[in-house]
Amino acid sequence: METAVKIVRQGRRVATVRAVLTQGGRECIVAIATFATSGDALEFSEVSAPKVPQPEEIDPPDESRLSKVGTVPISDRFQQRLCIGMNPLDAVSSQNEGGPANIEGESRPALSGGWMRLAEPTAVDEAVLAAMCDAWFPPIFAKFPRVPLAVPTVDLTLHILQLPEDEHGWVLGEFWSPVARGGYLVEEGNLWDQVGNLLARSRQLAVFA
Repeated sequence: METAVKIVRQGRRVATVRAVLTQGGRECIVAIATFATSGDALEFSEVSAPKVPQPEEIDPPDESRLSKVGTVPISDRFQQRLCIGMNPLDAVSSQNEGGPANIEGESRPALSGGWMRLAEPTAVDEAVLAAMCDAWFPPIFAKFPRVPLAVPTVDLTLHILQLPEDEHGWVLGEFWSPVARGGYLVEEGNLWDQVGNLLARSRQLAVFA
């Protein structure tokens, strides 16, 4: 894997950089990042962290159930505590054990989230926040837990607002899909620290594959 980086635009407070990752002569990922310094200005927030139990109050996922369902490799790098939305393991495990298989998803929101941190103790920086925005399972799985789905990312936009007060603490992720149409879905997300600071917001377009 090779990375080529180019500064597209640079000003006094804001710089935009383009990075292209290639493998075997083929472009795999194109990323555009804007870096900015903070300054004195008006501040406000009209969003607040959801009221959920603290991570220490939530049982970790059942490893025996995870082994039946299967997970993606990135999930092995995180500790996760689900506390928002339906746990798709409840329905998928039932189906794998001979339970009824039906959709029954129209009445459930495409909403999911919970606490997460890296499995190996690591300070939460901008790179970790970016990984966390794409590490949680897609909330469409909570709406249709028994429908085999793959939703690879087409594009992902991430706005990092600040780092957590405790760089080694848990981060709360809240993710939802407000719409799916024409073989694509939109996923939005928020990341919060343990004292309720909004750390980052994400917006993703994914394709049903």
